[in-house]
Amino acid sequence: MTKEMFLNALKNALHTLTPEEQEGAVTYFDEVLEDLMQEEGLTQEAAVARMDKISTIAERILEDRPAGAPETTPTNDDEGLPGLKEITARPQAVKHVNIRARNMRIIVRVGNTEEIILRYPEENDTKFDFSLENGLLSLVQRPSDILNLFAFRIFYRQPYEIELTVPSDFAAAADIKTANSPIRIDGIAFWGALTAATSNGNIKVENVSAQDMQITTSNASLVVTNIASRSDIVLKSSNGRVTATHAESEKTLRITTSNSHIECAKCRAVDFTFATSNARISAVLPDQMTDYAVTSRTSNGSNSLPTQYDGGPKRLQATTSNGSIDIQFEG
Repeated sequence: MTKEMFLNALKNALHTLTPEEQEGAVTYFDEVLEDLMQEEGLTQEAAVARMDKISTIAERILEDRPAGAPETTPTNDDEGLPGLKEITARPQAVKHVNIRARNMRIIVRVGNTEEIILRYPEENDTKFDFSLENGLLSLVQRPSDILNLFAFRIFYRQPYEIELTVPSDFAAAADIKTANSPIRIDGIAFWGALTAATSNGNIKVENVSAQDMQITTSNASLVVTNIASRSDIVLKSSNGRVTATHAESEKTLRITTSNSHIECAKCRAVDFTFATSNARISAVLPDQMTDYAVTSRTSNGSNSLPTQYDGGPKRLQATTSNGSIDIQFEG
């Protein structure tokens, strides 16, 4: 049985749940199977074979559903929230931040104090390994016990969240990853590199600078505003729109996605690369077109650029299909 067949059968077996609860279960087991395939090199069929019978999984999920479970998640009180842990560290002790999570939002923002504060949920079915050694602050979510199918109340509780607050001038690098959840980063000047990645969740980065920057998601939008890099900026999505406003790179600004629009306004770089498919590219770039060596290509759409132009020292590449290219210049 393939992964898609397994997930469809599971969703059908959970037809008595709300659509949100069904999607929560399907998303969770999709990630479990992906983890098995990636970490153990299993095929889809082998990963599915590691799971319990669909009827057993569905029975345990339905049994664990709280009696009279609400159709929507309450938001006006803290009842049912997971236990929260809080870690405080001196900024001088942290040179690199590493966060690995899944199914929970990650927020990185400026705090009200000069200390670094990390808050994260922890209860019986959600555990993390935390360490702070040799300048590395690390928070890694432990794998789920997929064979025992623990605590199916995971599908009925409020969303989890990790929050990291740091000084606005942060003498460290950061590598932040989650899955099936959004990421927000705001107001921080990182001294080192910034890497942020998720899947099936949007990313928003505002008022941030770093040595270099790589921001990645899939099946969701990516929005950056007022960002700067002393090296490269790479923005990547698939099946999601990418919007960059006031993005400045001293080297390369690369924006790629598929089946979605790319929009770039008031951005600066020496080397611009835009690539998508089945969607348009629109941008307003500094200087004049004669300042750029241009390569562009599209099909079934208009193109404001020449397909090839040997201009000045800067570089511009723009490619799409079934969509237009509309790139204008400020000069």
